[in-house]
Amino acid sequence: MIYYFKELSENRKNLLFLPLSIWENMNPKPQWLTLQAGEWMARVEVELREDLPENTVGVSTIAEFPFNLPEQIPFEMKIQEGKLRIGPIMGILAFHETHEMTAEALEKYTRYLAGYSSINGLIYICSAKGINHSLKTIEGYCFNLEEKTSKPVWMFGKFPFPDVLYCHLEQSEDEYNQTLSVMRGKILNANLSSKWLLSKLFQSSIHLRGHWPYTELLNNDHKLDDMLNKFGSVYLKPLVAEKGKLLFKVDKKEGSYRIHDYFGDEKSLNSTMEVNDYLKGALHDTYLVQQAVPVVKYEERCFNFKVHMQKTSRSHWKCAYITAHFGETGGISANFNRTGIVLNGRDALRQVFQMDEREVFKKEQEIIELCCTACKTLEHSKGSYAELSIDIILDENLSVWLMDINHHPDHQSLFYSDRQLYLNVLATPLEYAKLSAW
Repeated sequence: MIYYFKELSENRKNLLFLPLSIWENMNPKPQWLTLQAGEWMARVEVELREDLPENTVGVSTIAEFPFNLPEQIPFEMKIQEGKLRIGPIMGILAFHETHEMTAEALEKYTRYLAGYSSINGLIYICSAKGINHSLKTIEGYCFNLEEKTSKPVWMFGKFPFPDVLYCHLEQSEDEYNQTLSVMRGKILNANLSSKWLLSKLFQSSIHLRGHWPYTELLNNDHKLDDMLNKFGSVYLKPLVAEKGKLLFKVDKKEGSYRIHDYFGDEKSLNSTMEVNDYLKGALHDTYLVQQAVPVVKYEERCFNFKVHMQKTSRSHWKCAYITAHFGETGGISANFNRTGIVLNGRDALRQVFQMDEREVFKKEQEIIELCCTACKTLEHSKGSYAELSIDIILDENLSVWLMDINHHPDHQSLFYSDRQLYLNVLATPLEYAKLSAW
């Protein structure tokens, strides 16, 4: 049943009033209960209030709550072993600074709450700077749907640490560890491992190592040549995922080297010394050197499949949809830009590889099964996730290769092609978040 909280005039602190509909089902009748809202708990005195509507719980106006409990928000309630718990309370960590939470920026998040009526509880958007670790409160904007206008309304307030925090941005290591210590581990989609740690994790898995390009840390002048002697062609990738435009491809043939950068420029060099000197000037961060898998191109475009995986309300991984992203003509990667192309994954399998319907189905199932294994492996080792986007490529023999994982996927390509699927995909992570919280 859904309950609302209402402030009642009373000169006693921390007093909770229960309606008859709850009181008559309690045996024995409690004088005190522990009230829990998110991570906050307090001992409250309990009284029956017969004039309260059956779906309303009253609190004294001078209750010492260090946060807001909006009266317009519908809550679910659980009473067990002397504790009255209200919720679910879910936070979406979407901004670094409080001033970034403008009306325009918040408007984007109304799409994520399309299924709010089936979730209920308190859902708020917050910033890293709005977190008060000592009080276990967070400043932000909570979501409410007014029945009169049927328009989403954002209300500013101070709220308890949530039952679960869903991260939409990267935190520093210190910020993450501090939040994790208070949240007791109920954080979804927090910091992902570096590409190097991800490579080590997948290369150590008997189920994934044959589907992950062999990768080494570029930590000495001999490593590049060693990898080129093994594979003939390699990629140099920065550890920081957001720096994809600093990607390089290096080929070695008959003693000469060709270096291609993300922008299509090519440089030919004739010795290991020249290559190392060039890279020392070009690489300003820590890099990986990775086996270049021989892939099929389409109309001179590199492409990959993005497999969007989500946790269901039953805590199982499922594939929400697959898209194929085609990079710039003549480029060295499928990194998407304004000249790129996006196709439905099945259409790309038909068009590029000339597969029939049976072949498309079998390859799609193979891809999804591998991605489920990758999600479970990552989650078992590194934390909890509500959704992940996995980059997949097919080599010349149609073997499936994992290339990268993104824990903050962008579903914008669905916005114009399939609006209903887009809204369903945005709503699913919060449905799983409720399962985690409640």
